[in-house]
Amino acid sequence: MQYKVAALREDASQHKYFQTLKRYLAWAAANGYEDSAATIDLWCTHLAAAGQCSGSTCDQYISHLNHFATMGVLAEGRVPAHKQLIRGIIHTHPEKCTVKYLPPSAVLRIAHMTDPSPVHIGMCFQSTSGLRGGQLVLLKPHQIQSGRSHIVPPYKKAKFTSVLPMSHIPPQFVNAMLSLASSSDRPILGLTKVQYRQAFKQVCAELDIAFTPHAARHLFCSYQALLGVPAEVRAAHLVHADPVKTTERVYTHELSAQEKAIVFGNTDIFKPAHPLYQFGAIQAPAH
Repeated sequence: MQYKVAALREDASQHKYFQTLKRYLAWAAANGYEDSAATIDLWCTHLAAAGQCSGSTCDQYISHLNHFATMGVLAEGRVPAHKQLIRGIIHTHPEKCTVKYLPPSAVLRIAHMTDPSPVHIGMCFQSTSGLRGGQLVLLKPHQIQSGRSHIVPPYKKAKFTSVLPMSHIPPQFVNAMLSLASSSDRPILGLTKVQYRQAFKQVCAELDIAFTPHAARHLFCSYQALLGVPAEVRAAHLVHADPVKTTERVYTHELSAQEKAIVFGNTDIFKPAHPLYQFGAIQAPAH
């Protein structure tokens, strides 16, 4: 396998995909495999079984390796069958996968902090609103100001604009967010997406857990399912195109008995979401 690494262009080591290539070649060499599409299958199967790779992560790996195939470094002829293979393992053997949702117990601990930081407040707000981290850091005071019944979150990737009811977001989290605002026309948290992600991970490390902001969306979807909110409503809040393939299969997780008790025992924090309004479909509230 070493000749393939040596065959890389001089600038390849600086390429953002290079780490994927090194991981794959090292694993193949250690197990005596020659580079082929079948070897990629085996590698992704190994990662999934070890709980190190989700379906979307696998797709990224395939894309990265296909890039090097076009450079002549790896064998060509790959097919995207790995996606079905990896997802089949994840959905058939969920016990082999790592927990993807931020535990409700972590949100509860943060919510009861006497002197929470902006990141702590943002984590609570994101976990109970379902917003993406990138949307959260763009929120401005007027979008969640007191008296409003809905939010119009800033969407960069979505193909439509939604109006998100605020009734399920705890008032204490809304007020805490507003208390951070330094200006009416500036984002509330005052952090970039990257800064929020780094701070989020640091807070999790202090709580002896390891998650990224996206885990808050998984939590939102999971506890909303526990509270009986239909998949279509959860999908609309999370801006998912497919309530079954994405919302149910990827974002909805079975909470432990202890975490379920926390959700049911703290109804002031974990509230069921209502159907949202879509421009052009249902008239949004006037205020």
